[in-house]
Amino acid sequence: MHDGTWHLAIVDLFLKEGSGLGILAGCRNRECYQKVVVLTNYATSEIRQRAAALGADAVFDKSTELDALFAYCREQKANLQKEDARQAGREAAKRGRPAGRG
Repeated sequence: MHDGTWHLAIVDLFLKEGSGLGILAGCRNRECYQKVVVLTNYATSEIRQRAAALGADAVFDKSTELDALFAYCREQKANLQKEDARQAGREAAKRGRPAGRG
C-alpha cells in the first residue's frame, strides 16, 4: 500500500499479473493533483476510450508517443511547482510576512 502522497502514476495495461485496467479503476478516488496515465503498446481508440472511462488523464503509445509522455511529465512537475509557490504565499500571508522570508 502507498500512503497517498503520490503525484503521477504511469500504468501499463498488460501486467505480469492482472491488468492495468484494474489499477486505473483503483485510482479513481484520488486528489485532483494526482494524475494517472496509461503507457501501452496498444493505444487503440477503444483502449483510449476505456482508459478514459476508468479515469485515466491521458494515454500514450509506447512506440510513438514517448516524447509526448515526457512533455506531460514536465508539465505536471511545473504545475506542482506553481501550486507549491501559491501555497507558500498563502501560508506566509497567514503569518503576516512575504513568502520566502523566514
